[in-house]
Amino acid sequence: MQIDWKRHIVYNLPLVMRQPRIVHLLRSLLASLADLHDRAQTWRVESLRRARYDSSSIMIERMIFDEMGLEVVIDNFDAGSYDFRVRILSEQTTYDEARLRALIDKYKAADKRYLIGNGNVSYTVIYQDYTCEKTDERFSVEYTAYVCEKHDYKETVTIRLYGRNNNDGSIELYASTGGTPVASTIHITAASALSFTINEEESTSRLTIIYEEPSGGIISISPTEDSTYKYKFEPDIIWLTSTRDTSVR
Repeated sequence: MQIDWKRHIVYNLPLVMRQPRIVHLLRSLLASLADLHDRAQTWRVESLRRARYDSSSIMIERMIFDEMGLEVVIDNFDAGSYDFRVRILSEQTTYDEARLRALIDKYKAADKRYLIGNGNVSYTVIYQDYTCEKTDERFSVEYTAYVCEKHDYKETVTIRLYGRNNNDGSIELYASTGGTPVASTIHITAASALSFTINEEESTSRLTIIYEEPSGGIISISPTEDSTYKYKFEPDIIWLTSTRDTSVR
């Protein structure tokens, strides 16, 4: 069962106790419980899924796809001393063979033996420019007329909104690139009618103080690109601990 812990805490408090400090305190105290609940839910789903696996060919094929993302086909294989063959059909040619064998060994019948083969790999060899192997050949290369290889690649700078809850019930918010000075003045629009500006050659906006938790994070930024960088944003607020970041003023 999924639980929205933020709402669950508020809805189970009497109206007179629904104060920001009390709510934040309870959220801090119940954070470990919420994390444990989420991990238990994940473990339950994974356990139920794995409990459905058996030693049939179709279930082993499905299990390998679920666990490793590999598409395989299991064929009966009477040649030699093997009982069946596992053919890899996925386009990717590299995979963890040790893990694949461990999964197959876990679910196959104990007396069955198998081999693994890539069903999508083919090789073509074309021989040209025949050279007598007895000839001792040496090659030398001299680079001249160097040419600068131009490209349009621009580094991407990510802008994030950081928040911190203070003991007096206020909330400090600021936008930051994480230390990279921007090449243009960036205007940032956030939820709850909030706005921030990162000036050219700076990496952090001025601090904004509010007294109600905002309804969301960054909505848009402008500009999104200049002659030096491409800019993108993370929509969610990153909540910090109570230790103050002295670089933000």
